[in-house]
Amino acid sequence: MFLVNLKKFIKYFANNKKKELFAYTVMSYFASVLEVFGVAIVYPFILILLKPDFYYKLPVNISPIWLGFGIFLIFILKNIYMILCIKYQAKLVKEIETDIMKQFFNFFLYSSYQATSTIPRGYKERALTVLTLESVNNFFVRVLNLNINAAIVLSILLLLFIKFPIPAIITSVFAVFIIFFQNQKNKKSLKSTSEKLWAEQKYYDELKAAIMPNLKLIKITGNEIDIDNTINSTLDKLKIVQADFFAKNSYQPYILEPLVILLLFIMIGVIYLTEPNDTNILIASFAIVASAIFRILPALARIQSSLNGILLGRKYVKELIEFYEKFNINNFSNNNINKNIEFKKNITLKNVSFQYIANKPILKNITLEIEKNSFIGIIGESGAGKTTLIDIISGLLPITEGEILIDGNTANNYEQIRNLIGYVPQEPVFFNSSFRENIAFGASNIDDKRVINVLRQASIYDYIEKNFSEGIYASPMIDTVGLSLGQKQRLSIARALYKNPQILILDEATSALDLKTEEDICNELNKLKSNITIIAVAHRLSTLKNCDKIIYLKDGKINAIGNFDQLEKNSADFRELIHIQKLNTN
Repeated sequence: MFLVNLKKFIKYFANNKKKELFAYTVMSYFASVLEVFGVAIVYPFILILLKPDFYYKLPVNISPIWLGFGIFLIFILKNIYMILCIKYQAKLVKEIETDIMKQFFNFFLYSSYQATSTIPRGYKERALTVLTLESVNNFFVRVLNLNINAAIVLSILLLLFIKFPIPAIITSVFAVFIIFFQNQKNKKSLKSTSEKLWAEQKYYDELKAAIMPNLKLIKITGNEIDIDNTINSTLDKLKIVQADFFAKNSYQPYILEPLVILLLFIMIGVIYLTEPNDTNILIASFAIVASAIFRILPALARIQSSLNGILLGRKYVKELIEFYEKFNINNFSNNNINKNIEFKKNITLKNVSFQYIANKPILKNITLEIEKNSFIGIIGESGAGKTTLIDIISGLLPITEGEILIDGNTANNYEQIRNLIGYVPQEPVFFNSSFRENIAFGASNIDDKRVINVLRQASIYDYIEKNFSEGIYASPMIDTVGLSLGQKQRLSIARALYKNPQILILDEATSALDLKTEEDICNELNKLKSNITIIAVAHRLSTLKNCDKIIYLKDGKINAIGNFDQLEKNSADFRELIHIQKLNTN
């Protein structure tokens, strides 16, 4: 499973980094050679210091002082190289991490609305944060570190085999035993802890995603204490599991150290019994073996830490890969659209039907015409298909049957209609920045004059100028300073108008407003009607009294079309709706 996940991770997320990964592998192996050289050079240096006759046998006449300085310089250069390796690894890892986030962002931004609308917001955020970070840092980085440290241990053991075969065999057996022992002893416990940590982290992410957008509801319903208890309980469980995993992943060096000291004593005994009875050679041999063992010790600790990290990271990388494969992220259709489209007369839907599931249509044989610069209303009971119709008109959903025409011509890529649209949702969301940045949401270059103009069109600029000394540059923290729903909706309308749309869609945009504010906004919309086509979805009939045409949906079909007076006269269902709303307002 580990190799399967690793191969898929590289294929999906690091396929364009294969050259860099190969270069890093070569650098890692060269680093292990340098580590071996650093150990090997200890032996002749000590012999030079202890045995003058050995010095005179050297082919080059070099002073021991200069030789010692050269060795010191070699160690400095080796460590500089190791630092460069670490920097290269950090750069490579961060590039892969960034590329993963870009892939997912591109999928969320450019894939079809139908593909992404079914993914919960919390799961999208999890893919972009926890899954990516843990997959890279607790899986892939650990694999890279495992590779380089295994190379260091094997290279040093190879050196020992050349000079001291018996101690090398003993050290190899020790290294294999200690890794095997720790993994067999701790694997079950670590696996259980890592799975608990993954599960608790996932639950906490889901809890955050559910709570943060609903703080108002929580306060209104008085559920603060219950929610607080749930959060505290979740965080306490997460804290315990995190601490348990951190402890189990941190105490390996303290287990290894006494065992390594014991190994060192055994090695000294073996060398004493097998090497010539020459004190100077024995001292040099002890030095190189001690140097080798104390080089191997941290490498073994890092190997064990990498194995533990991989054990944790495999759950996250598996989940990330499953997400990637489920939505075919590498091969999704990029629905970026041509921005030169416009319509001069009308947009027509002919016999349009739509279904999410086969044989369960949401809309059935919808035929209607949207004239340029008209005010169109869409009304109907919950579940009638209003939102789905808006999503089709907006080019977000592909029609199952029928045809969409722009000025009488078939829209082969009717998603181009999206470029015509300015959208005002029922609950506008603003971020903590200036008015101008909120209005020009997503624009790379902000036109301040245009920002002011659309704020005036939405009848909110005078309020901003009067109440904020910095004007459109003010950062009002919109969700906390007490802006009314009507003011927020005006800002939302201004944001939609900044795009200079040909069609303005209001999706239940006035449903939460009081009647006076609703009337004011409807009056503002009537002023815009001469320059823009307006489509308003509404529950309240008062929003639609001034519409040129009202489309009344029932059970996914058009029940009636006409202006307010015509529907009141000709549609019994519409009259019933008027009667119910009058009762509700009395």
